[in-house]
Amino acid sequence: METTKGKIKFIDITKPTKADIESLEKTYGFHKIILNELERPSARPRVENYDDYLYFIYYFPTYDTQEKTSRTAEIDFLITKTAVIVVHYEPIEALEQFKTMEFDSSLDLAYQIITSLFEFQERQLQHIREKVEYIGSALFKNNERPVLE
Repeated sequence: METTKGKIKFIDITKPTKADIESLEKTYGFHKIILNELERPSARPRVENYDDYLYFIYYFPTYDTQEKTSRTAEIDFLITKTAVIVVHYEPIEALEQFKTMEFDSSLDLAYQIITSLFEFQERQLQHIREKVEYIGSALFKNNERPVLE
């Protein structure tokens, strides 16, 4: 768990441990159901509005340069008046820049994170578009066998 200091806290948790989840419960009093959701990746998107915080799950495409494949990554957001907490299950490059920045509002920080993720997502989707265009082009040139292999 990494926390930045400033008026608004940015807490970035990769592969949450039991201690991470217990700390969130103790510090912020999040609902048990939400805390259970954080233990592992979720099966579907979700948005929950509580009195003191907003919880939502965001999925976006990532491109694995080693495997040369695209897959889906998940980030769980917990947004309070004084903190933005992100929980994810693999490192996410687009979040790194926020560890050194300070914000006056948790909504502004959440907005900046989501905007950064959209920009990151667009770069990742470019890889997918290029593959689809290549496959489409090859299929129309009667190269089905090499494409399928």
